[in-house]
Amino acid sequence: MELYNTTLPHKSLIHEIWALCDTDVNGYPLKDVIRRINASSEELAALIMNADGTWEFDDSNYTDLPVGTGTLIEGQSQYPFASQYLTIERIKVKDKNGEWSILAPISETELGGEAIEEYFSATGMPTHYDILGGTKAIIKLYPAPTSTSVTLASGLKVHFKRTIKVFTMSNSTTITSGEEDDEP
Repeated sequence: MELYNTTLPHKSLIHEIWALCDTDVNGYPLKDVIRRINASSEELAALIMNADGTWEFDDSNYTDLPVGTGTLIEGQSQYPFASQYLTIERIKVKDKNGEWSILAPISETELGGEAIEEYFSATGMPTHYDILGGTKAIIKLYPAPTSTSVTLASGLKVHFKRTIKVFTMSNSTTITSGEEDDEP
């Protein structure tokens, strides 16, 4: 079933909702129906994700997998990451031989008051990561990568969970899946 189809309304989810509510676009405007569909879909996705810890749910409206890749920079520990994810599942770094290593999460609270930067003062092959939140999340790698230890080009891989791809309206009659920034 399509979300909205004015040519074949019997194949349109929005037309089904209007039929259930005994209304039309005048009584239940398109933008309000879309907002409700998005809210309900996000609630349903949350229930699905929390129901079973073994099934990795992802919305089939996305054209890619919930995996971001990025290039590492010599001696740099901080990397921005789009905040449209729900949780980071794992972070990997590719070593100089092309093998992926999974990094361990770490927080300053685990170090008994010692600053992470002091604990991991050297550069080399990252073994740990920390995530700092905000509108754009920051992934911090410890120790900072060096070209003698890692493959810099496309050497960072982040697996994450994300919510549904919400529908947006470009005008009152056109509905498309929303485009979100999926880059790390």
